[in-house]
Amino acid sequence: MKRPVISSVYCKPVKETLLLRILRQCGAYYHSADLFYQELWHQRLSGIGFRVTSVEKLPYHEIWDIRLYGTLTVQTHLLLTIPVSKPHFCAKDIVLKQLRSQAQRIAKAVGET
Repeated sequence: MKRPVISSVYCKPVKETLLLRILRQCGAYYHSADLFYQELWHQRLSGIGFRVTSVEKLPYHEIWDIRLYGTLTVQTHLLLTIPVSKPHFCAKDIVLKQLRSQAQRIAKAVGET
């Protein structure tokens, strides 16, 4: 049985001419500066382990609407790696208090940048 001969033309990387043409027509990708703090929140919360679904700032208030999911891994991270302060020991849900304090730390760090 004879082995098929593969041309060297097929081994070269294909230039994506359509993509290049679209980029020439549309120009460079522009990322709005208004999304800077949303990206920071997303990065910080994802770094802890949360799956962030949305980060929005309400238009007329200094309030953020952050929607996220946390797994047991994130809960153990909050409980084991961050020391629990004395007033939080008596709370019903220590994880919620830890999450709130971590969000306040992130807000303070984001505000300083």
